[in-house]
Amino acid sequence: MKLFRAAIVLFFAAPGAAFAAPSLLARDLPARSGLVVQAPEAFDLVGLHWQGRGAIRFRTQRADGTWSGWHLSAPESDDLPDRGTAEWKRSRGWHLGNSFWVGRSERIQYRVGRGVTRLRAFFVRTPLLGGTPQHVKPFATNAPTIITRAEWGANEAIRRNRKKGPKVADNVHIAIVHHTAGTNSYTRAQSAAILRGIETYHVLGNGWDDIGYNFLVDKYGQVFEGRY
Repeated sequence: MKLFRAAIVLFFAAPGAAFAAPSLLARDLPARSGLVVQAPEAFDLVGLHWQGRGAIRFRTQRADGTWSGWHLSAPESDDLPDRGTAEWKRSRGWHLGNSFWVGRSERIQYRVGRGVTRLRAFFVRTPLLGGTPQHVKPFATNAPTIITRAEWGANEAIRRNRKKGPKVADNVHIAIVHHTAGTNSYTRAQSAAILRGIETYHVLGNGWDDIGYNFLVDKYGQVFEGRY
């Protein structure tokens, strides 16, 4: 097993609150079913990448020794960047699994389908310092209240393509409503930490320019500003 990326920990300030950015550790794993692997450190969110045909199923063990159910680590087709973009080119040759919020866990067990040749796990630890804001001002007139990137603690330091800026469509031509993978076992205060973990996995793990969604809605109906 090869540990090839050091933890990245950044601390930065946002208006009215301090946020601790998540750390990410990536590890190449043997592409053999049934193995139980101890993570380099305790983690809260995990995502898997693999090469070759076949699917990946996994479960995680919490600090108290209990195991989660089995998850299918499979991206939806509308999760991926547009073909031909820099983001798409960075991930060529790899299947990018969804990010799963699993709560504080220490081990992972996985089953690989026939044809999988390489497997890589991304373990994200998300400090809960800087929870979801309790009082949010309306984003615009006659619009739902939206928790901004600054309020949930987006890490602008890791966002790519900052000089040229994001490409913005001339208008809304289509809207896709997509459910996330993982669990609904989290508190209202943890939602911002989950977003920080997803952003870290999307940018530092998947190689995307930014978090992959325009808006994110938690199980409490809170709406968060997504991509910059």
